Amino acid sequence: DIDTPKFTILAVTNEFLEQTQKTREAIIGLGIFEVFLPNPNDMGFTGEHNLATSFSLVTAQKKSSQLPVQRYDITDKHGKYSEHYWRAINKPVFDNQGNVVNIIHTSENITEIIKARQQEEKIKGMEQAYNLFRQTPEAIAIIKGKDLVVEMANEPIIKIWGKGADIIGKSLMDILPELKNQGIFELMH
Repeated sequence: DIDTPKFTILAVTNEFLEQTQKTREAIIGLGIFEVFLPNPNDMGFTGEHNLATSFSLVTAQKKSSQLPVQRYDITDKHGKYSEHYWRAINKPVFDNQGNVVNIIHTSENITEIIKARQQEEKIKGMEQAYNLFRQTPEAIAIIKGKDLVVEMANEPIIKIWGKGADIIGKSLMDILPELKNQGIFELMH
């Protein structure tokens, strides 16, 4: 019988060791949840629960269990956590009587794929926000820093200021020098 809830690691592939930055000597004979501890900074962590549930399903139903894409952070050699995403499946190993005696846990590190998708979504969101910014009929400018540099300005504010689109990246004090002694720049600071 399987040693639930410990789920002792009996063997690992070289690829798994490379992906998880562990050594065979450091993990063989330990429970999987002793080796792969939850990241205390991941407040939404469900990896341990999801993995344990999958193991229990394999044991109870005597069939494979495919996990959805799972975030399960791992530590490097210095104990620092890094964000990782995995695609995993757990398959039963049977004895001669048809009892589940082991589970083969296969996981594929898909962190780069997930992070690329996240970056694409972030860029898409930024593009949508930028388009909304540019298309709004309200006069809006984003000004940054002690020099009051114009980072973004939409068409209505450019018209109000009576300037061209070349104001981006310039100081508001240079763009509108006529406001220098009116206290507006001081108010903005």
